[in-house]
Amino acid sequence: MEKGSVHLKLPIIPGFLNVKNSVHGGVYATILDTTMGFSARSLGYDEVTTLEMDVHFLKAVSKGTVYSKGNVIHRNRSTALVEADLFDEESNRLAHSTGTFRVV
Repeated sequence: MEKGSVHLKLPIIPGFLNVKNSVHGGVYATILDTTMGFSARSLGYDEVTTLEMDVHFLKAVSKGTVYSKGNVIHRNRSTALVEADLFDEESNRLAHSTGTFRVV
């Protein structure tokens, strides 16, 4: 973690897989939301709440570990605009997300 940017990793477990034997989109969304929230918190805010987020699913994955990287794009007194990307072990981009967070 550094100010305004966070990197996370998540090992894939069988419980993350959907009926197509790939990681469920909800897992993608959860790690992206968490990454963006931590990125906003890294600026020193005590409370961060997701106001909205958008996820673009690009590629499926079914094993290994996924990695996320988030960055704060813009902030003002009450909100932060953040983006995050999700990658597989070969650095293939799996998903891209943006979100607006209320910060206190």
